[in-house]
Amino acid sequence: MSKLSSFEIFFRSFVEWFGGTVLEEAPVGKTADYLFMQYNVVAELKTLLEDSTPEMNEKVKKIINAWMAESDSLPTHTLEEGKIIFELRSVEADIAHKWVDRLRQQVERLVNSANSQIAETKRRENLPNARGILLIHNTSNTYHNDPRGYRVILGYLLSKRDHLGALRYQHIQGVVYFSKDVRSVEENMYFWTPLQMKQTPDDDVSDIIKFQRDLQQGFYRFITETTGTRIRQHWKD
Repeated sequence: MSKLSSFEIFFRSFVEWFGGTVLEEAPVGKTADYLFMQYNVVAELKTLLEDSTPEMNEKVKKIINAWMAESDSLPTHTLEEGKIIFELRSVEADIAHKWVDRLRQQVERLVNSANSQIAETKRRENLPNARGILLIHNTSNTYHNDPRGYRVILGYLLSKRDHLGALRYQHIQGVVYFSKDVRSVEENMYFWTPLQMKQTPDDDVSDIIKFQRDLQQGFYRFITETTGTRIRQHWKD
């Protein structure tokens, strides 16, 4: 078992305070982190512990340099006084598509891992109808301080289907992307950004929404009671 980060230790305490169960790793196979029996939810927590800005900037530099070599021209809004401006919204479409592909690859590793952990835990705990929830906490990765943009990438990945038309990550019915450490780029606030996935357009996800809201309110209350810090109750759909 890998060493827990300070946030993971803090969140474990919150889960137990909230009435959930911290699951121990199984001797064989993969295990999700938490079971919230009262909500019929199996949840996996992923934490963004490292700032990926230098790594991603180097990848984007290579994308831009390759584009310039191939097109024999300079990007319109990407260079300023010889320096590359890292602004996804303003770059040429060909550059943006390759940039987003790199971001998706980074996020998909988390999604793929969580889907497997939730699936095996549901099977092991004999909870075939449990909801699978992926929790992603941004602890220190300022590169991903745009929760709305990150939510779009998550929605795209979770909408992927296999050759039979089934959702590729069918054991994840909801996600929360949140942070109590990194502030959002637009509002300069700590954020809580939920997402619900439907197998079909008529699926009822009201139970997932209730869990996400209860978890948010409980988490903020726990922070206030344990640290004295009051976090504004906000909800970003």
